[in-house]
Amino acid sequence: MTEEGRTSDAEPISDAPEQDLCAEDLLHAFLDGLPMPAWAVDESCRLMYVNSAWQEFTGRDLEQERGEGWLDGILAEDRADLRRSCRAAVTGRAAFTIDFQLRRDDGHYRWLTCYGSPFTAPNGQVCAVVGMCMDLTERKQREEQLAFMATHDSLTGLPNRRMFEDTLGRAVERARRGEHGAMLLIDMDNFKSYNDSLGHLEGDQALINFALLLQRHLRSGDLLARIGGDEFAVLLERVGVPDAVDIAERMRRAVAAEDFVAHARVHELGMSAGLLPVDGTLDARTLFDVADAAMYEAKEAGRNRVIVRRPGVDVPAEPRERMATRVRDAIADKRFRLHYQPVVYLYDGSVAYYESLVRMIDRDGAALLPVEFLSTAERLGLMPRLTRIVVDLILQALAEHPDARLSLNIAGTDLTDESLPRFIEEELRTHNLDPHRLVIETAEDVVVRNIAGMHAWMDRLRSLGVTFVLDEFGAGLGLFGLLKDLSFEQVKLDGSIVRSLAANGDSRAFVYAVRNLVESQGSVAVASWVETGNLLDKVREIGFSLGQGYELEMPDPDLGRLIERYGARDRRRR
Repeated sequence: MTEEGRTSDAEPISDAPEQDLCAEDLLHAFLDGLPMPAWAVDESCRLMYVNSAWQEFTGRDLEQERGEGWLDGILAEDRADLRRSCRAAVTGRAAFTIDFQLRRDDGHYRWLTCYGSPFTAPNGQVCAVVGMCMDLTERKQREEQLAFMATHDSLTGLPNRRMFEDTLGRAVERARRGEHGAMLLIDMDNFKSYNDSLGHLEGDQALINFALLLQRHLRSGDLLARIGGDEFAVLLERVGVPDAVDIAERMRRAVAAEDFVAHARVHELGMSAGLLPVDGTLDARTLFDVADAAMYEAKEAGRNRVIVRRPGVDVPAEPRERMATRVRDAIADKRFRLHYQPVVYLYDGSVAYYESLVRMIDRDGAALLPVEFLSTAERLGLMPRLTRIVVDLILQALAEHPDARLSLNIAGTDLTDESLPRFIEEELRTHNLDPHRLVIETAEDVVVRNIAGMHAWMDRLRSLGVTFVLDEFGAGLGLFGLLKDLSFEQVKLDGSIVRSLAANGDSRAFVYAVRNLVESQGSVAVASWVETGNLLDKVREIGFSLGQGYELEMPDPDLGRLIERYGARDRRRR
């Protein structure tokens, strides 16, 4: 052997007929000049040549690689695909790309992506197939982590709502074939006051403990999911109603008996649940609606109880109708108010824009959060009126504060309202407002359900200068193709991703990768839910230029006060 990776003219690696000397030298020179692992084979996939980078990567010597020995470390199914690709490259003179797993000499498996192409001799004949390889193991691991994040809750590690809904849909199909089960929707009693008084970190720990407590009382094969906030869902497989009730009651009693200790005090948290059989008579969406109504009936009846409903039996409508009346009255009276929370440039503390957060004002003066009334407004078909009320409030605020940029959050029903973008355009013109001061913000799951509707909004308003922001990116669906199909100026990473930095130091590389992915598509990544100074330091270290959260600024109903506060900061810097 004259040098590593090469053999003398008298001893070619391959047993195939020796190629023209000029072609062989060209092939060797080409492969030796590549920094990545590379090989050359004949049509039968017998090795003709490897460069030194391939030997260093595999840890195998030339004797081990001779003939078809170089294929030994490749998984059998990948090996067959590679053989077919090489044959096609020779017969069809076509390049190919293939991913495969390779076991190195140290026993570790690595993922490679290989770019293969026919290598042509000076006489025009294909004399080899050349493969140039790149190690994509870390990328595959990130993809697997992203896929897990798409179907699981980052705090508890439980399946998320999307995964539960998919599983419930399959359970309904099985139930129609006679394999019945049951589902529960569970809400933690007193969690809001616990979380507000003790803080999100203690609240997160309580959610984790609550999930572990529920899991202990489930059977193998049952599914527990966190579907949002302090709500959980359970799918019980192959069970009748009496046994399902028994399982639910065991969980309820266990939660009631558990001491949730924080700050040297014992706090009582309970469990309200709605239970109904999955027998194939109701689809997944209706099952959720009935279970949700039963759960709220349990809360209205005093909490810490399980309400059972059966398909075909009327669900008491009083709690839902009571909220429906409150929402109808508030929309009729236009009893809504905006709070504002800035999205802040982390390098100098200036404001990119203020997110407008709507509150419904009840007759007693209480301010209700969107999670408490939006679903009712959607169910009643009142979102067109509600969104127009919010648009009017935002435009009024823009007129009163000429230096402000404000965002409008749009829901799924808004994307189906073809007249709404035109209404916004006309209102901006009527009030003589610069469209560049308006930001349209919408959640990832909303866009996924109606990509065409999002395109229509962008086509109508972006040309005017309106900015578009994607919110809750990576919350569950993880459809990164959205970034390519739709061009958002800013993308807010879901709070669960950002907050994972506080709970798990190993998540830094993942968050960094997601930020890079967002910004590689031309969008600016925003770190949301920045709630502590420690978290703020970490997102700055990762390289986020924009952030939003309680550590930076709490939502405030007084926009003028916020503008003055940030204006004063700017004046001090100058």
